[in-house]
Order: sequence, then C-alpha cells, then structure tokens
Amino acid sequence: GSSRKEPNEGVRVDLMSVRLQDIAREAKVSYATVSRVLNNHKNVRAQTRTRVLEVLRRHQYGVKRSRARALSTEFNIELIFHRAWQNNTAGAQYFASVIAGAEAILQRLNCHLIVRTVSSGRLDSYFESLSADRSVDGVIIVYYDAEYRELYRRLQEQRIPCVLLQPRLLVEEAITVFPDNLGGAQRAVEHLIALGHRRIAHLHSVDGDYEATERRWAYELALRDAGIPLTAEYLQTTGGWDAESGEQAMGRLLRLAAPPTAVFAANDSIAIGAMRACAAHGLKVPEDVSIVGFDDFYPEGFMMPALTTINYPIPTLVEVAIREVLDHLQHRDFHAQRILTPVRLMERQSTRRLSE
Repeated sequence: GSSRKEPNEGVRVDLMSVRLQDIAREAKVSYATVSRVLNNHKNVRAQTRTRVLEVLRRHQYGVKRSRARALSTEFNIELIFHRAWQNNTAGAQYFASVIAGAEAILQRLNCHLIVRTVSSGRLDSYFESLSADRSVDGVIIVYYDAEYRELYRRLQEQRIPCVLLQPRLLVEEAITVFPDNLGGAQRAVEHLIALGHRRIAHLHSVDGDYEATERRWAYELALRDAGIPLTAEYLQTTGGWDAESGEQAMGRLLRLAAPPTAVFAANDSIAIGAMRACAAHGLKVPEDVSIVGFDDFYPEGFMMPALTTINYPIPTLVEVAIREVLDHLQHRDFHAQRILTPVRLMERQSTRRLSE
C-alpha cells in the first residue's frame, strides 16, 4: 500500500530559549507539555494551553529574528562529523544526506562547504591548521558528544560561530537543532494506542543520549495520558542504536510471560532488529506484533513489511543550522537556543489494528 502522509504544513521552526524548563516551572506544567503547546499538539487541555501560552508570550518565546537572505560575502562553512557514527548503514546514509543537503543549500547561498572528521586525540592538529589558514568562517558539529567539549570551547574562544546538529548531549549555552523528538515519539505511541494496543513496549537506546531520553519521555507520557500503566519490563534498553542491539532487546521482550503486542523503537535500525527477533520466534509483523520506528532513514522498499515510522526532513535540519551560522556571521549576534524542526507519522505496513 502507499504511505499515508500527514498534510504538509511547510517548514515550521519553533525557536525556544534553552531555559524551557523555567517556562514549565512558571506555568506549573511538565517540560513535555510546553513542547506540545509550542508544536500545537491537540492533546493539551484548553486551560493548560492558555496558561502556557501566556507565560511564553510574557517571555517572548518563539519570536523569530529576521534573517537577511542575500549574502555580501562568501563564507566557508565546515561540517564536523564523529568518525564512529559512519560505521553503520544508517549512520552512513544520514551523513550522506547531511552533506548533500549542505552542499545544495550553500551553493545556493554562494558559500563553500568543508567536510571533516575530528577525533578527540587530534584536536591540537586541527586547531593548528585552523589558526594557520583561517579558512573556516563557521562550524556545524554533527552528533556532538562529550569528546567535543574542548573543541566547542576553543571555537567559542576564537569567536568562530558554531551550531550543534542533533547533539548527543543538551548544551544549554549553544545553538542546537533537533527534530521534534517529543512530539514525534508521542505521535508514534498514540498511533499504536489508536489501533487498540495496550501492551506497548519501548526499545530505548543509549542511556544518557539526549534524543533517546526525549523519545523515552514521550513514550511514558503517551501511556500516562491514555491511562495505560507503565510496565517496567516493557522498557528495554538496547545499549546502542543498531539492529543487533534491537534484536537482542526484542528477544527479551518476547520471552516475557505476557509479551507486548506492539513496540515503539527508538530508531529504525532498532526496529529492524525487532523484526528479525519476531521472525526468529515464529511471529509475523504486523499480524502478531506491530512495530513503529523513528527517523525514516531507510527507503520504503528496504524492508518487508514497510516500516511505519516518524519522518523528519534532514535538509530542513541542515538548512536551519546553516542559517543560524550565517546569521551570526552577518549580524554578530548570538542567542543560545534550542530549535525544533517538524516531524510526521509515515503510516505503512508494520502496524495494524489489534484483533479482538
């Protein structure tokens, strides 16, 4: 069957100060509720929405700054990747999409792209080359983690604009760009609930990874909102973002006395592993178990059945990050903020209504 796509609302970018927690505290609601209000999610009570919006308005949250689109100077923008993330199929595909999106955008803006991998052990040589030729005007770090703390600090010291694209850690003093993990994950779980499932498990990726944590929060929130008790055994940590980890975690779920009828996986690779485990146990997807992923990095025909998942356009993420770097270069203003880009549910063949 064909994919059912939600209406395209265009590029909708919500700009939020990093102190979103303060907004939640003042409005006496959870962080997730503020995120849902910002993203116009329908599952918020009218009184709660009004209270949150009033606090947001008072603090001028969501106010977008004007941006000059035409550039008077050519800039060199550098993408920095962590080499380890290129060692799997999904990671390689993600990086290829990021590079292709950056090339298209920068060419349109009359700027130049530099691509580099920098490990923590080679920071000194990187900064020597950076100081020698001064060819880099701005930097985007992809999948920033603890190894890059010194790198980010030294870029700030040299006043080189830097944006973090989908960092593994939330860095409050930086400009960070994420897909709407909370909204997307909640939509995935609500989709399963709407199909009649109540025994819904979550294959939760790496502990301490910010995006994984947000997706887990949304899973728990969606269950709570639906009045479904959280079952500790249904929350399985995979230890990685790969299919092998997902297969092992799904195997543990299937050995439970009351295994789940549906699973929300933290990403598509984990979902693929979950499908493998089902096949190894003689179960069919979606007849016996419904599975939803997150990311939509794989082509629709890559797996059978085609995976229901949460999609976010990588070119949108990349363009937002580039615009922030260029805005800083042109206007020299810097406002630490967390920027979300829209997501949508891609309903395919890996989920079905629970049979009575």
